[in-house]
Amino acid sequence: MAIAGVYKIDRPEGDTLPLIFDSPHSGTRFPPDFQPSVPRDAVLRCADLYVDRLFASAPQAGAVLLAADFPRVYIDTNRAADDLDPSDIEGWSGAANPSEKSRLGKGLIWRRVKPAGLALYDKPLSAGAIMARIDGYYRPYHDALTALIESAHGAVGHVWHIDCHSMQPVSGMMDAEGPQLSRADVVLSDREGQSAAPEFLRTMKESLRAQGLEVAVNQPFKGAEIIRRHGRPADNRHSIQIEINRRLYLNLQTLEPNAQFSQTKAAIDQLIRDLAAFVQASLDS
Repeated sequence: MAIAGVYKIDRPEGDTLPLIFDSPHSGTRFPPDFQPSVPRDAVLRCADLYVDRLFASAPQAGAVLLAADFPRVYIDTNRAADDLDPSDIEGWSGAANPSEKSRLGKGLIWRRVKPAGLALYDKPLSAGAIMARIDGYYRPYHDALTALIESAHGAVGHVWHIDCHSMQPVSGMMDAEGPQLSRADVVLSDREGQSAAPEFLRTMKESLRAQGLEVAVNQPFKGAEIIRRHGRPADNRHSIQIEINRRLYLNLQTLEPNAQFSQTKAAIDQLIRDLAAFVQASLDS
């Protein structure tokens, strides 16, 4: 099942584990009404390019993979629906609760692009345009992810979810921690223990470290809207955000996969297998 231009879902051919991966920021298809004032590659530099490909083996391990088709700067599904600044929108009368992300120009509707904070549009967007993005892209993506999670949890009373992202090797002026800070190979986030049981996080961390990767936890990212919505470990709903350093798989100049892509994908393939084994063992215990 899919909605063309919005999202796609890849499922296992056989038995399905209550293990779900989603890649909300890897989309590169420009919606018809998306008319940025910056070059296409400036938009793509803000995307989690190829993250859906890195996690493409999930169905082979019995897991489900959901991936967005549209660019994150068009509308960001990892933000709250009211994370916007009404002063940036013509005629907005809806709810607005701008966060630090909105102040940095990357709230629900991005106003600037990385790394230098160049303006994404040459004029304000209308309230109607924003609502069309919410109704046509943001809500359908969240509805699809919620349906997958609810179906898995409803079947066995447990669900494990990984929200998949990539990150710049060094922070920039549009990052909350400030510019010029180097980042680990991988960052795992569970909202300081609020969104997943410790053993789920530990399994991910040990799998990645066993493959020689440097892993940070909740630094500099704590986890955003998607795992906030779905992570309730007391109800057997476990949700973790993963950020992969782009230098491990991406040529930052050409935006093509680099020489390390296959090696990094192999590490992610192993992570997926380890998580599938963890989930199966949890169900069997």
